[in-house]
This record gives sequence, structure tokens and C-alpha cells, in this order.
Amino acid sequence: MPILIAFLTIPGFSWGQLATISGASISPAALDSFLNQKMQELKIPGLTIAVINDQQVSYQRSLGVANVATGKKVDQHTIFEAASLTKPLFAYFVSKLVEKGILDLDTPICQYLPNPDLDHDQRYRSITARQVLSHTSGLPNWRYMTNKMMYLELLFDPGSEFAYSGEGYEYLANAIVHLNSGSLKDLAGMMQKEVLAPLGMHHSGFVWNENMDRHKANGHTMPKLPNNRFQPLLARVSGGLHSNAPDYAAFIIALMKEQGLRPASFAEMLRPHVSLDENDDIRKTYGVEQWTLGFARQETTFGTKYSHGGNNGDFQSYFEFYQDQGIGYVYMTNSNLGDALNLELKEFLTYGQLARQENE
Repeated sequence: MPILIAFLTIPGFSWGQLATISGASISPAALDSFLNQKMQELKIPGLTIAVINDQQVSYQRSLGVANVATGKKVDQHTIFEAASLTKPLFAYFVSKLVEKGILDLDTPICQYLPNPDLDHDQRYRSITARQVLSHTSGLPNWRYMTNKMMYLELLFDPGSEFAYSGEGYEYLANAIVHLNSGSLKDLAGMMQKEVLAPLGMHHSGFVWNENMDRHKANGHTMPKLPNNRFQPLLARVSGGLHSNAPDYAAFIIALMKEQGLRPASFAEMLRPHVSLDENDDIRKTYGVEQWTLGFARQETTFGTKYSHGGNNGDFQSYFEFYQDQGIGYVYMTNSNLGDALNLELKEFLTYGQLARQENE
């Protein structure tokens, strides 16, 4: 089935030239053409994307279809799984709790909530929220990846190394709901109140509701037919956010403008907390040199870049931004091929063209 692309026109937007991080410029029409071509080449069904210039959204599009079987088009209301783009949002939420004195970054999490799955290794009793958010807790990404019997085991002494961990984020989330005498379903309401609503992220949420039922896209593991839609009943902070690019761009802009937290909290959240070893797979694959509380950080020719990717299999996503320059972008796809798009999208939005075009 051919991919249908619908271009969204937003009243009041100025569709002038778009600035790239290198100082070049591209026209919205050129970016439209690029996205159209790449979605066709990669057979990506649907896409939501927003580009930020001068700390504001300067370009946004809702493209393709939410379901290749029905042909339902993606529009400004369509909801995607943000996958691990959830983690930076959760780190921002945790920083709010720290400011309120509900949580301390350096208090061992076991003092809030013991973890019986780790009782066999007393090293876990030193794991802190700071270590979880910076992926230095020693916990694996997911226990099934390291232990066929599904035992949860530490990979190293907490605080001594970097290892990306969804398990750590979920442990911290459970401790937070325990402190608030609630459940993971209640956590969705807490994050709605503290983060989503204040930032105007009206199309975003964690728990299945009428709005998600009406607007959530189907994921696709191409070239198969659409997958059934996952309907979350609990908030999963490692990858459970449902959102779209304009909503998530509001979060990125809040980070750029340092809104919602004290300056000291932003400084603490965005400073490097760990350097990745040169042999680390994430560093070798993505060029990421450091990790903050929730974000990948990299020093580039154009300044400090913050980024994060997301991969739920049939939903893949990515964002990056340069705080000082007020520039960045975020996109989400309903496809297992979304990461492939970013290999060239990143280059196009950095230089205004693909490198191979310079030599033609």
C-alpha cells in the first residue's frame, strides 16, 4: 500500500527559512521534500516532527498514515509512543520532587523502598536516584537481557560505571509512588499535574483513556500489517509516554528557557554526571560522550548537544537540542524503521544538505 502524506498547515505560523545548527538555512519546502522522499524510501507509515528555532517551534508536520490497513491519516491529534523519550521527562519530574523535599538525589532508594529482587546483593543498598537517572546504578537495562531465569542482578558496583538501565528507572518510580502512598496508575496523575499540564502537553499521557483510544496510531513492524495498539493501564517511566512532536517540543523549549525548575536544578540536571568509556556501545554507535540526569550529552563543533532516542520496536523516536543556541528537533514514528530516518535527518538539519550532495 502506498504511503499517504498529509501536510498540516497551522494558522499563525511563520514558514520562513529554517536555521540549521551549522548556520546554514533550509526552506520548509525543502524539508517537506526530504521527509516525503525518506518516508517513501524507508516505507515509514507515519511521522510527527517539530523543528525548534530561537526557542520556538518554527516547523511542524503530521505526515503519513496512522494505520496502513485503514489508511487513516496522521494529523495534529495523532498520538505516538514516545518510548525512551519518556526518561528525560521523568528526570525533570524527579527534579521537581527534589525541589519540594520529597526526594533526595543522594539518599539510597532502598531507604524509601527496599527491593526484594536484589536482597541477594547488598551492594544495591547504595543505589541512589542520581545513579538511576545517570545510568550508573549497576542495574541492567532489563533483567531478561542478562539472566535467562529473570533474576535481577547488578552488573557492577553502583556509581562506578555507566550502563543504560530501564530497570533502574522503574525502581525509582516505584519508590516515588510508595512515598506518596499511591500506585503506578497514580503516578500518571502526578506527572500530569507536575509536568504535562503546566507545559501545555495536552495530547500527552501515560494511561489509556478516551483520547488515546480515539487518536493513538498503530505501530508497524514493516512490512507486516499494523500491530495491535498497546493500551497501558500503568505509568511506565522508562518508555510509557504517549505524545506527539509538538507536545514534546514544548518540553524541550521549557528546558531551553529553564522553566519550571530553579536555575540550580537545571544546572544539576544538565551537567555531565558520567563519561562513557570509549568502548561503550552507545558511545561507539551514537557518539555520546557523557550522560546527565536523564539526557545524553555531547560536545560538538557547534556547542553542547543534548539528546535521547526511543525504541519500543514498532514506535521509534529521537530528539536533540542545543540549549544556548535555542535550536533542536524532535520526531516520532509508528515504525520499526524510524531510527534509519534519523541517520540522514540529523545530517540534513545540521548542514542543510546531505554530505554526499556536496560532492556531486
